[in-house]
Amino acid sequence: MYYYNSSNPDAYIKELYPEPFSAVNYGNNDWTTGSGFNTGIGIDNLLRIKDSRRIIGYNSSGAVELYNEQINNATAIAISTFGLASIKFGIASDTYYYLAGTSTGTPKSVLVKIDSVNSSYTTLIDGGFDIYKMTVGSDDVITFNALQMSNGAVVGQVSSLSNLEILDVTLTEEVTVLERIR
Repeated sequence: MYYYNSSNPDAYIKELYPEPFSAVNYGNNDWTTGSGFNTGIGIDNLLRIKDSRRIIGYNSSGAVELYNEQINNATAIAISTFGLASIKFGIASDTYYYLAGTSTGTPKSVLVKIDSVNSSYTTLIDGGFDIYKMTVGSDDVITFNALQMSNGAVVGQVSSLSNLEILDVTLTEEVTVLERIR
């Protein structure tokens, strides 16, 4: 079991052991070199990626892989690697995680799909939409509510093959709750 308390001055992720009870810093704990992992960014949200057994924590300015069963260590994620300057919000499917935010370079709203195993990414939406809400199904189809710069408020979807389709352009305001029902 792991825990993290962002209000604690000791910002390390702790790994708990029941017998005998102890709480140790997760990751490399070489205190002589100060190389134990410190989250530092203050985590606002968590993304759980079931198939690769990973947990990603993020806030508007950064991301951290908090749990990775393969390497049993936490690592910082440079969001600029995915062409992002900031993160608005994220969601996760069983295989991928998706981050909506502002791009590096000329700022524009983007949505990126990231493979949780090898960190390869695909830009699904590259400008033209300011995404308010989004959800993803087990089939990796993303449904989103956004302000489309040319049409106003819309509901759209991005297929697992990265095809964008606008489903509804009759909205006059932001959707309050966007939930997939199956």
